[in-house]
Amino acid sequence: VDLLNKTFDKQVIKLIAHTPTQAVIKLMDGSSSIVIEKGESKKAILMVTIPSKQISENKIKINVNVEANYKIVNSIETHFIAPVRH
Repeated sequence: VDLLNKTFDKQVIKLIAHTPTQAVIKLMDGSSSIVIEKGESKKAILMVTIPSKQISENKIKINVNVEANYKIVNSIETHFIAPVRH
């Protein structure tokens, strides 16, 4: 994910799975949030996990809320590609 802070203040960003509600987003650097200084950009690598009992198809649409200061400032749509068993 590429993030850009176009504000005049440092922003602390959290990525929260909105749907499906069982999805969990983890940042690969182990942190719980992304800190972006004013006027800067940052890349973040994340991993989405969904409990196997909740996986009913190979491609699942994920809606992610981008939160800054506990307010939703944007949303992102992506897809979770589930492992395929043969």
